[in-house]
Amino acid sequence: MLNLIFKDILIQKKTFLYSVLYALFAVVGITNSFTSRGAYIFGSIGIAYLFVMYSNTYDDKNGCEITLNSLPVSRKDIVLAKYMSVLVFIFIGIIMTVFAGMLVKMLLPQIPLQNMVINDIFMIFACIILMYSIYYPMYFKFGAIKVRMLNMVLYLIFLFGPINLIALADKNTGNSMLNKLLLIITNNPDFYFYAFAAALLLGLMLISLNISIYVYSRKDL
Repeated sequence: MLNLIFKDILIQKKTFLYSVLYALFAVVGITNSFTSRGAYIFGSIGIAYLFVMYSNTYDDKNGCEITLNSLPVSRKDIVLAKYMSVLVFIFIGIIMTVFAGMLVKMLLPQIPLQNMVINDIFMIFACIILMYSIYYPMYFKFGAIKVRMLNMVLYLIFLFGPINLIALADKNTGNSMLNKLLLIITNNPDFYFYAFAAALLLGLMLISLNISIYVYSRKDL
């Protein structure tokens, strides 16, 4: 299974280059337009999306599915490797965006860029896990090309949703129930909130994983 994850990384030479440019754009552009915290989320989610999209499209176009199924690799491991690759791509996205932020701070100190905080990291993981928990059962049923539009729609929803939430929370001056909820989610979630949300995300991901395994194990190639 590790070899499958490495395969998904090693085919990404061009994606690494695009991701560097994307991270710099996110840090500079989103900080000026929305909020610096949103820039890290925008960059990390976008980079993870680029890596997953290229990996899955590459497999679909080059017939990797047929090749992998001719090898002594179980379909369960193929599915599990895709889900694990998503987590790896999240880490790559976060690291690249943080380094882009450090570079911008050195070269363009006039840009009011904050540091990434644990809330941002948690939101990045939450958005990507939710996104691909919905996407992957459909991907393993129909293939990357047929569900490309679904991937794009999910990407836009989970990309701009968090940024707008943070922008609303940062501009909050009232005491309405909505504003209080936004502040809890984006600024000060306590241990119990994190634990509950993490358990919910893990449960959703496991349900999605088992659905994908069930679908793919019965798929005719």
